[in-house]
Amino acid sequence: MSRNWPVAVVAVGLLGAAACGTPEAASADDPSIVRADLLPDASELPAGTQVERLEREDQMILNLNIHAPSDGIGLDMDPVFEPAQCAGESLYADQARAGLIENGSASAALLESGGAYVMLVSETGTDVSRVVEAHTGQCSAYTVTSTSFDSTSQRTIRTERLDLPAALVAEDAAILYEVSHPDNPAWSDTEVLLGYAAVDEYTVVVLGYEGRQSQPEFDDVFTRVVEKVRRVG
Repeated sequence: MSRNWPVAVVAVGLLGAAACGTPEAASADDPSIVRADLLPDASELPAGTQVERLEREDQMILNLNIHAPSDGIGLDMDPVFEPAQCAGESLYADQARAGLIENGSASAALLESGGAYVMLVSETGTDVSRVVEAHTGQCSAYTVTSTSFDSTSQRTIRTERLDLPAALVAEDAAILYEVSHPDNPAWSDTEVLLGYAAVDEYTVVVLGYEGRQSQPEFDDVFTRVVEKVRRVG
């Protein structure tokens, strides 16, 4: 698996509107229009950024790095977790993210640097502390063995909480760094940065695919999204 596969996934999202046709026009009182207005456009992100709305729920699921076991959200079949209790924590974390989609609006952004991001604003509430605990508590490191058709694979997932940028320290927010180590030596580690923030009646999620080395850029994008929701929402 290429280290750059998530960037390709976001690129697919950027092409999704052209590939799938123009969505039906929404009415002026559609709450999705209000949510969409809370997402930064290209002019509100670093110069050279390309932004495209993710109009469909399947696009959002695909791009939000959801890989929960056992209930149809993700692709794993018959996963076995070690420690065993991490099955529940992993499922909680992924369901919390998936639940934001129902009343959420999202955009994919490709920065001129090559950085790829998904930005989501949702009217579904999130307990940021509980989500962080699911990722970084007793299950900050766990192994999951998955059987898919006739093959078995194993990966170890490690997650840690990172410091917030100065502009966000007063917010109900958190940034997580997650790296997945596969057992197949032909596959590269997968790294993501994930930001959560509860801003008034909205939840903000930003996902970055470039790993920990891109944290300054991630901090900038996450801050811009949170500050726009705070300012406009």
